[in-house]
Amino acid sequence: MTEDNVVSFLKVKQQQIDSNLDQLEVVKKFTEKHVKPKSLVGIVKKQLKLRGISYRVSFPSCDLTGFDKKAVVIFPEERLIFAFVSKPMTGKGVEGWTVEQCICSEKHQPIDYTGFIINKISEAKHNGQKTAKTQPVS
Repeated sequence: MTEDNVVSFLKVKQQQIDSNLDQLEVVKKFTEKHVKPKSLVGIVKKQLKLRGISYRVSFPSCDLTGFDKKAVVIFPEERLIFAFVSKPMTGKGVEGWTVEQCICSEKHQPIDYTGFIINKISEAKHNGQKTAKTQPVS
């Protein structure tokens, strides 16, 4: 009998929490899951392609030593590299390029990473490469 009361209480408590959130937040909560960098970058690439944004997965003048080459998106015109990683890597960079590390976490959906990439690209085009100052998704 006591276990039933606890389960009922937890359900009521969860319903109260859900009623305070908007519908988008509830959907994000149910679809949240830990995503590996390679699968996340695949989803992000599809979303970028659907939006008509061109990208590269490799570039001859770009030395990607130390990065997972299957979890990188490169934008040569803006000199931007987005590396999708499980844990933050310090000291990783490519000379002459801006490297943004997108840390895969349960908090962010693929659309969040796509939005971050689009914002970074537009900042780089508008302000020039040296002045783009967007906070990375972490």
